[in-house]
Amino acid sequence: MPRNFHEPIAADSIAAGADLVLFSGDKLLGGPQCGVLVGRHELIASIERHPLMRALRVDKLTLSALEATLRLHEAGGGSLPLRQMLEGAGSLRARAEALVASLASAGVRAQIVQTEAQFGAGSAPGAGIGSSAVAIDPAGSEDDLATRLRRGEPRVLARIEGGRVLLDLAAVFPSQDDELAKAVIAAAGST
Repeated sequence: MPRNFHEPIAADSIAAGADLVLFSGDKLLGGPQCGVLVGRHELIASIERHPLMRALRVDKLTLSALEATLRLHEAGGGSLPLRQMLEGAGSLRARAEALVASLASAGVRAQIVQTEAQFGAGSAPGAGIGSSAVAIDPAGSEDDLATRLRRGEPRVLARIEGGRVLLDLAAVFPSQDDELAKAVIAAAGST
């Protein structure tokens, strides 16, 4: 779970006696963008009968996506992108080491730096997750390298910090590591 994150968990709010709890389906579950209401049956039934419910209810596609997301959670959640990103935090250092070695073999100078990835803007402003980034020492201007990365194929979005171009692996799926290395090597080699 992210550091500096003090938002109550829905289950804890219910256990503490809240009659109704509303949370975000996309931010909490990694599913479709929607609101999820949990709580006492009679209160939810009352809300369902309210005339505004007709205007506020979600469509069938959102319900279907939410159901699929909940089924994935029930099955362990391994294939959910959000879950992969959060659970992958422990392996970020090893992935960063492999990426640095791959870049070094192509003559690109890089090193691992510990950083903090942002967990969520609206749902958890300022909450960070410990991460590992690969800091590339550009042969020329860091702005030029970042531009070449953005314009390359695939496009890579990096940030510039301390005169280096940083690639935060918390925003990259492990299956994309080889493709990322090729993109960085291509961008670093072009002038």
